[in-house]
Amino acid sequence: MERRHPACALERGRLARITAERRKPPNKSVDPVQIAHYTVSYPCVPASEPCLIPHPVYSTKQTQSNPIPPRLKKRNSNPISIYNIQSPIYNPKMRYKFVTCKVMQREAYLCASGCENIIDIVLMPQGLHDTPDILRSEVQKELDKAADPSGKPYDAILLGYCLCSNGICGLRSDIPIVVARGHDCMTLLLGSRHRYQDYFDTHKGIYWYSIGWIEHCNELMPGKNRYEKLLAEYTRKFGEDNAQYLMETEQGWIKEYQRAVFIDWGLPGSDKAKQYTQECADYLGWDYDEIKGGDELMRRLIDGNWDNKDFLVVDPGHTIRDDLTEPHIMKTEPHCGRCGEKKNHE
Repeated sequence: MERRHPACALERGRLARITAERRKPPNKSVDPVQIAHYTVSYPCVPASEPCLIPHPVYSTKQTQSNPIPPRLKKRNSNPISIYNIQSPIYNPKMRYKFVTCKVMQREAYLCASGCENIIDIVLMPQGLHDTPDILRSEVQKELDKAADPSGKPYDAILLGYCLCSNGICGLRSDIPIVVARGHDCMTLLLGSRHRYQDYFDTHKGIYWYSIGWIEHCNELMPGKNRYEKLLAEYTRKFGEDNAQYLMETEQGWIKEYQRAVFIDWGLPGSDKAKQYTQECADYLGWDYDEIKGGDELMRRLIDGNWDNKDFLVVDPGHTIRDDLTEPHIMKTEPHCGRCGEKKNHE
């Protein structure tokens, strides 16, 4: 007796129409996703007319938690008819939100492009670290958004900040927060807080430059552009004589520095940024130096490769506190969400 297919007549008719429309051989190109091949027999379709039917995700490996449906068999297990069912299998590891300063824009996108995780980057305005309370308030608003615009929850929120004048102290979230241990964002650009400390200990009066800082803060970086902009502004507001006095006062802090150091990530536009840094150093009478940047720390941050030595993981119900008396620089403390009181971490 002929074995009847369990599908209903309507389904058999639909499959027959699909087959009739696909007389040409299927496209052999493969999408950049993992493909699983299965076969299933349908008596209504001739064996000489293979076609492609999308199917919900199934793993190529049969496990107890993810069994292959009984009607799906390995290819060529049934010589009567063959369906090549291609099942896209795309399961990214984690979904992270990366909140960072706009001056880190190029570096952040570069590292995210090579990461298996889904990384949503949120760029914050430059200059928030000048007023730590404002930085804390603005970043906290992003930490309160624990899901993407479509409602998909994040597994953790990553901070592209370090202590940054203690601007991150007091931050908290309903999901884990991860931050690199360091004093400022130069730690992330150099790839290691130990490398940062080693250079700082062997060189005095360092002012750091990077392509992001130059692109977004050109008129704020010490140099000719900054001086001329401030002089014009003071002259317009207070007159020429007062402007000269204010410039002498304002420029006093610049005398504390003696070296302009460019952190080179090899990004497009780096040659012009180096030239600009050199011109600033010449104008100010500083020494000029270049140091190769490192992406190791930022890549480990977005890859989820966090160890306690280089990263602080803040669990829900806890907040970030500075701890400059210890090598790890920062720590977590329990936080009372109802009253806002912070309790000492035991």
